[in-house]
Amino acid sequence: MRRYVLGFLFSQDQTRIALIRKTRPLWQAGRLNALGGHAEDGETFLEAMARETREELGEPLPLTWRRFATVESHRFEDTDKQLEERWVMACYRCQDDTAIAHLPSHNDVGEPFETHDVDDLARRGTVNNLTWLTQMALSRQERDWPFHVREQHYVGDEH
Repeated sequence: MRRYVLGFLFSQDQTRIALIRKTRPLWQAGRLNALGGHAEDGETFLEAMARETREELGEPLPLTWRRFATVESHRFEDTDKQLEERWVMACYRCQDDTAIAHLPSHNDVGEPFETHDVDDLARRGTVNNLTWLTQMALSRQERDWPFHVREQHYVGDEH
């Protein structure tokens, strides 16, 4: 199973978010996404989030990441409902005005950082799940964290 982390870096008042204008993989090219990447073997999700932060931002910052959701995705063959692919993504949030103010121009692979108003994301060309994950990250119901979301996709299913 593939494992990923995704980090939502907000301003302290939660009105701005730092995002990356992706150039790869191809399905994300030109779209906005949050910080993150693969969790390596033996790494906890939090360790992966800290490592991805260092890699993406180019410097160690004392950011406090809080896990707000876990998203699992299952992709099935349409014909016999056999599991074809599975991945899990741990989603974190952080509020830090200093980090927002001192974002580098680009991440470690040359993709540009951008900051946006949270209320304006739907019109900015984001990856498919970013808008609803952002709203989930802003949830005031922290006692319910982490949320658990399970997505199922059927190859060839038109519904």
